[in-house]
Amino acid sequence: MQRRWALVPLAAVLLLAGCQAISAAAPPAGAAAAGTPRELRVGDKAPDFTLLDQNRHPVTLSQFRGRPTQVAFYVWAFSGG
Repeated sequence: MQRRWALVPLAAVLLLAGCQAISAAAPPAGAAAAGTPRELRVGDKAPDFTLLDQNRHPVTLSQFRGRPTQVAFYVWAFSGG
């Protein structure tokens, strides 16, 4: 039984090492291809996008161009779980 529990930390270390290797192989944020998401920095203009509001009506960011706008995301709001 003691030996079986010794394998748990070993498996965790191998899993973490694998995750680090995968993330190290990913291209840097500035090297994203056209059409793929990129990291926004302070002062960048937000890209135009469309989402559904609480009444399931589409709302596009460009509808608010020129006015102060705050965008809040609630990840689990419509998840049903």
